[in-house]
Amino acid sequence: MVVFHFVFDLEVFGHVSAGTTGSGFWRRVAVFSASSLCSILSLAFLRLPVLIIAVLAVVVFVAPNFATSTAFDSPWLWWTGLQTVPLRTVDYEPIFPWFAAFLAGMAVAKLASHLGLWEMLSTNTSYRGFGALTFFGRHTLIVYLIHQPILISVVWAGTILF
Repeated sequence: MVVFHFVFDLEVFGHVSAGTTGSGFWRRVAVFSASSLCSILSLAFLRLPVLIIAVLAVVVFVAPNFATSTAFDSPWLWWTGLQTVPLRTVDYEPIFPWFAAFLAGMAVAKLASHLGLWEMLSTNTSYRGFGALTFFGRHTLIVYLIHQPILISVVWAGTILF
């Protein structure tokens, strides 16, 4: 998300080509903006077995290939990703198919838990050197709220100075 917004700021100030963040790899980075809704939706699946969650991930991933309908063409349903109207946006990705990645991650995490991987990693002292990086994981809301004003200030200052 931070990298996407940094490149977006560079685009706004004309340091990279117009449309850079609206296509290709950068379009995929924007999927993180749906993480809050995915977190809430995932609560309904949290207690399901790993195999069921994995199957649901596949269903959610392929749903746009068979479940699109004009019934979802109303703007208030575009968040689903099941509309037939193509959308041109920068910082948005629909729930279908992107909730699939969230469910797949949940299935992998549950499997790792069943296999004791988390316990093994927590007792292995060789991984403790990443302490500075854990700040970002523990304070994601702070990072989310302040990264864009900081980045746009840096790009603006760089534009004036150089």
